[in-house]
Amino acid sequence: MYENALEFLKDQVARNTSSEEKRAGLINILGEESIGFWVILDQIIFYEDLVVEIKQLAQMTGRASSQQTGASSTPQQRAY
Repeated sequence: MYENALEFLKDQVARNTSSEEKRAGLINILGEESIGFWVILDQIIFYEDLVVEIKQLAQMTGRASSQQTGASSTPQQRAY
C-alpha cells in the first residue's frame, strides 16, 4: 500500500495535478482514515528530490574544481 501511494503521488507531482486529484487518488489507495499520511509521503518525495539535486551539484562542483586545477598550476585572481 505504501509503495502504491508513494508512486501514485510521485506521478501526480510530475503531472502537476491539483490537490483535489491527489487527495482523491490517495483516498482510493490509503483510505479516508489514513489520508494524513499524505504529508509524510510528500516530505519523502521532497527529500528524495533534494538528495538527487545535491548529488548533481556535487558532481558539477567536482568537475569545475578538477577543470580549474587541471587548467593552470597558478592560482587565479578574482576581480572584486
